[in-house]
Amino acid sequence: MSEAAEKALSKAKMRLMLSGGRFLSSLALQMDHRISDKVPTAGTNGKEVLYNEEFFMGLSEEERVALIAHEVWHVAFMHMIRKGDRHHIVWNYAGDYVINLQIHDDGLKLPVPHLREERFRGMTTEQVYAQIMQEQDDPDNMSDPDGMGSDLMEPSEGEQPSEAEQAKQEMAIKEMIVKAATQAKMENQAGSIPGEIARAIDDLINPKLNWKELLQRFVNSVAKEDYSWRKPNRRFFPSYYMPSAYSESLKHVAVAIDTSGSVSPDMLKEMLSEIQGINDMFKPEKLTIMDCDYQIHNMYEVTEDLDIKELQFGGFGGTSFFPVLDWAQENQPDLLLYFTDLYAERITAEHGYEFPCMWICYSDHEPMEWGDTVYYHPEFGSQHGY
Repeated sequence: MSEAAEKALSKAKMRLMLSGGRFLSSLALQMDHRISDKVPTAGTNGKEVLYNEEFFMGLSEEERVALIAHEVWHVAFMHMIRKGDRHHIVWNYAGDYVINLQIHDDGLKLPVPHLREERFRGMTTEQVYAQIMQEQDDPDNMSDPDGMGSDLMEPSEGEQPSEAEQAKQEMAIKEMIVKAATQAKMENQAGSIPGEIARAIDDLINPKLNWKELLQRFVNSVAKEDYSWRKPNRRFFPSYYMPSAYSESLKHVAVAIDTSGSVSPDMLKEMLSEIQGINDMFKPEKLTIMDCDYQIHNMYEVTEDLDIKELQFGGFGGTSFFPVLDWAQENQPDLLLYFTDLYAERITAEHGYEFPCMWICYSDHEPMEWGDTVYYHPEFGSQHGY
């Protein structure tokens, strides 16, 4: 490595620190940047970034800054973690398309040629990958559009890390990202974090658990347990006449489905299937299902001959939670489950509602202040990239 290349790399890093925003700058500072002949152009494994000296020195000063930003964004988007079993080259190209739109918007000058198409704007890496795969008859023989090759470095043959080592590496990358995001927020620069990455960081800090598991815990907490002398405890009977523990379980469960304009027919079908599962799992004595937007349109009392999956709903207007909550306050169900995207009024303890409520949210909206919020990503919307 020449002294000139080392100085050029240090200068480009410094320029990125001054122009790249706190989030990107903080992440870049946590990584090891080195000139190396192990890569033909540039590449990263999440902890270090390697730059080929001949390639790097052939770029202008502005292009060197953009190149460093490009590699650091790969880490910020966790492309090496999210790849899974996808085609490595196609996944790399998909990530490049997403990143280069971001870099262009930041006003940095990318080397020419580079992968950037407006048709991919607003798409996640997963979505871009799916689109490219649909357009390619033979992904293994794709041409190299920008001559950069793959900059997501893979371990050399015989150097594959163990599962434990790989998990440790992934954790280290996630910790760097969270640290960079924390510093950006402390300096009021949260806006420098793209929305996709912000959602991913939120998942790292506040992982969304399986909503059915949380529902089971919630139901167990509200179900009433008592002892009955009418049912002798068989363990001690007939020597001793002792009461047995029993659970009244849930006498009345109410389910509200937000049928505002944000809900598609496929989403309704999926939610009704989930409600059928809730009925089968908890077997409440009474199950009330209602559809609502800014008002309650239909209300069904479930019986043995009622097919939940065939219920017909109306609505599809704006959303208000108050009609359902006021109904529940009057009827006092043991539990209210509310399927919604949460985009309506903020409900707080000051509203005075006195019944257990679980909001089952199918968007990335922040949790409701009152009640319990769990996140539900059904099949039609579970592929949330970031």
